[in-house]
Amino acid sequence: MIADGTADQLKALTGGSRIDVVLRDAGQLGAAVALLPVPKDVISVDPDRRLLSASVTDRMAALSGVVRALEAAGIEAEDVALRRPTLDEVFLHLTGDEHRVKEPA
Repeated sequence: MIADGTADQLKALTGGSRIDVVLRDAGQLGAAVALLPVPKDVISVDPDRRLLSASVTDRMAALSGVVRALEAAGIEAEDVALRRPTLDEVFLHLTGDEHRVKEPA
């Protein structure tokens, strides 16, 4: 067993909420990552879906900061959403390489 708790308790282990941004133009993903007001190491990029996703602690500050930054740069978002992490994301977070137990040699 890696973790125990309710769905909400496990979701809290990932650092809180996530912000998802779907851009109109996939060619602007790199520019959008560079200007988003969140740490760059928490941003995941899905070019096929034109999606940027990041863990955020202050939901409203992240939402307003992302919208302002995109608008100032002239980058058009198709959708911006705040959401709780999924249980799949919790599983991946908990079973990533940094959390994996090493087998004895």
